Amino acid sequence: MPGASETRPRWPAITMAALFLGYALGKAVRAVQGRLGFPGGPVPSASEHAWYAEHVMDVATAQWCAVATGLAAAALVLATVVPAGRLVPRPLMLGALGVTLVAFGFGVVMIVAGGFFGVGADWTRYHAVAGVAVMVLLTWTALVYARSAAPVRVRTARRVRGRRGGRRDGAPPERARGAAGTGGRARGRGADA
Repeated sequence: MPGASETRPRWPAITMAALFLGYALGKAVRAVQGRLGFPGGPVPSASEHAWYAEHVMDVATAQWCAVATGLAAAALVLATVVPAGRLVPRPLMLGALGVTLVAFGFGVVMIVAGGFFGVGADWTRYHAVAGVAVMVLLTWTALVYARSAAPVRVRTARRVRGRRGGRRDGAPPERARGAAGTGGRARGRGADA
């Protein structure tokens, strides 16, 4: 019988990883150029660029930080479906997915505000619809991971060689001597035998 990790869909996480890698690549292009924004997105004005550089941080540094964020997000969503991701404690994964959902959701709200209502940056409706679609995909990825059964244990060397002292069904050695809870009475060695 396949475990939970084999039956849950992998494509949402793989798609999100590809999208996050694309985000990181776009931000790397802007970092090399020393420009704000994202390729294909609204072009910030010179005054916005100057204000950001003066009051927030160096533009290239901010873009390189965004590259690191994109790479970390890609690794996170991939960890939800690859065997190596099972080594990460589940509460840590769920917390990181929650933080990613909130941060990404904030970005989508800003894109939707610009695309549909003209508030903030000059995002188009296409950007807003795409942002909502990607947010749905990220939410689906997180829900698939959260609803999956307890993480499958990674086989250790001892389990590969076999169990020592226990039964084939994995019961501990104490239970291998007699029926569960009978203290050995199942074989006629009980107190009244």
